Amino acid sequence: MKKKITIKNFFLLLIITSLLVWLFLLIKRNNTSLINLPDHSVIKYQIAGKTIKVEVVNKADSISRGLGGRENLNVDGMLFVFPSPVTTSFWMKDMLFPIDLYWIANEQIVGVEKNMLPPNDLNSQETMKVYYSPGMVDMVLEIPTNKDILLP
Repeated sequence: MKKKITIKNFFLLLIITSLLVWLFLLIKRNNTSLINLPDHSVIKYQIAGKTIKVEVVNKADSISRGLGGRENLNVDGMLFVFPSPVTTSFWMKDMLFPIDLYWIANEQIVGVEKNMLPPNDLNSQETMKVYYSPGMVDMVLEIPTNKDILLP
């Protein structure tokens, strides 16, 4: 026995499909819009149910420099945005204060490095620990530990 698709069912299916497409585009738009912001833009960013104020870095030289050499950060954190998902690593070169680092993929925290300490001697950084992403990530969030922002 064949089921007839009624006009009501057709429109219901059309609405559900449209909502799913809209949701997918909304999720994809967030990272795309962040990569198109001017480098070092300050925005409010929502992650793990919290809204924080971050400085966005999305250019290769800014990502490479990160928070190195800075004595403090005037916002809650620094958000590194990559043009596409990558396996990457971070270290504490030229860092002057401890941070928590959050590996992010598709708007979800996929790994955390807590209380990463700056080097004892900025002149001897060759043996510094390197922190590797747990897989492909499209963003990394660094938050100074003195900000007392707890994310999962």
